Amino acid sequence: MDACFYFIRQIAKLGKNVKYRATTTNSWFQMKIKDIFPTFMKDPNVLLSESSLLEVATGHSLPFSSPWADVDFVFMLIIPTNKAHWMLSRLQFRSHTLTVFNSTGKSYRDWKVLQGIEPYVKVLPALMNTLGISKKDPDYHELEAKELKVIIDDTLPQQTNGHDCGIFVVLYALYLIRGGKCSIPQKFDASKFKTNIVMLLYKHRQVYTKKVNQPMTGEAIVIE
Repeated sequence: MDACFYFIRQIAKLGKNVKYRATTTNSWFQMKIKDIFPTFMKDPNVLLSESSLLEVATGHSLPFSSPWADVDFVFMLIIPTNKAHWMLSRLQFRSHTLTVFNSTGKSYRDWKVLQGIEPYVKVLPALMNTLGISKKDPDYHELEAKELKVIIDDTLPQQTNGHDCGIFVVLYALYLIRGGKCSIPQKFDASKFKTNIVMLLYKHRQVYTKKVNQPMTGEAIVIE
């Protein structure tokens, strides 16, 4: 998943037809959020000592990353606390919203999702407040962290088995970064998409050699 999100950050920086300014976190970030959550609930100031989290949010930790203050939203990997299931989340600053894209909406119900993502819903606003990013929300006038509005979206095509959740995370991210201006077939061929992703990761493995102002080819973000 980290390799795929590295690829998505490349697209956000260098890709064509990218509608939004975006960046991502990685799998370590979501694990760290869950790890510090019990301590955070006792003392929110623990975030001030978590320089590794702050480095991700300021764009200093991950290749091709951007500071959160400079983007429209952040794509995050989430594994909830109550299910072994990868989900994509999108943190939007101006609306102070965390949208969670659940690819197993029929079996993993919204109320269970809300339970499973509690660490993110609690910690992320405090992290945003610590960095001053909350001020991008025009309705934000508080000294303390404002609670995130959570939206659970299961309207996109859903997986049909119990092991393709990671593929759907990548699929959703590629779809959303172009503002939905591409189609996702309702009968999505996950096996074919896996092969396409492997080929693209291999092809662009030497992207460091590219100049920043040299765009990646359009095929790098083809979904169908």
